[in-house]
Amino acid sequence: MRVLLLLLLLGGVVWGKPLQLELPQEKLTREEENAIRPGLDYILAFYRKLGYPTPESIRLRIFATYREYDSWRRGHSGAETNGGYFSPLYGEVVTWRSRRLPKTLVHEGNHAIFRTAFNDPPTWLNEGLSELFEEMEASGSLPNFPPHPQYTPRILRLPKGQIGKDILQVVNMNYATYHKSGYESHNYARAWALVYFLWKKGLIERMIPKLLNRPPQEDDLGTLHRAYLGGLPALERELEFFFRAGI
Repeated sequence: MRVLLLLLLLGGVVWGKPLQLELPQEKLTREEENAIRPGLDYILAFYRKLGYPTPESIRLRIFATYREYDSWRRGHSGAETNGGYFSPLYGEVVTWRSRRLPKTLVHEGNHAIFRTAFNDPPTWLNEGLSELFEEMEASGSLPNFPPHPQYTPRILRLPKGQIGKDILQVVNMNYATYHKSGYESHNYARAWALVYFLWKKGLIERMIPKLLNRPPQEDDLGTLHRAYLGGLPALERELEFFFRAGI
């Protein structure tokens, strides 16, 4: 019933079968599956509403221990992360049964679903959406997207007048630059903050197609400048006001 309500909130009937979960390693408990289902089904419905192709299933390779996970990661991937990752090469989410398992599966599940439609989406958008979706709360009939508990204070510690300018630094970063400082870098906070702002302003569904279909001579900053009312100067100002005013 909860999943049906979430899908209806996305604007009517969303065609397609429910997402199937392939589990070649550890199985999910009923409690774990109940924890991730609302998030994954919401993500699936979100992209379907935008008209993008979505997978019928995703493969979740879950190891019982970090040691098993790390051994697999070293042999099958260049990903340098202790929590989990999505492997485009093998088409699967790989993680282990940590206390963050549900959030990791939703986060990496978004990468798997998004990259079904777009092999190389903008890194900040791909990561920002994953950070947004992993924090989704679905305890009631309405999905809720609260401010990120770690990233919000980090953004608010920036000097006065610098929030918008700082956040927008992440926009044109390629994958290597984005991850250069590791998986705990400030770039994750920047990406989440920009996506969260666009989401709360009701602009994300309009911006995603523009960003993914931008002219080849235009970068993401150029697209945001063209698509956002008032351009980048207005976006910088409104990011500052949004976070300082108390989200």
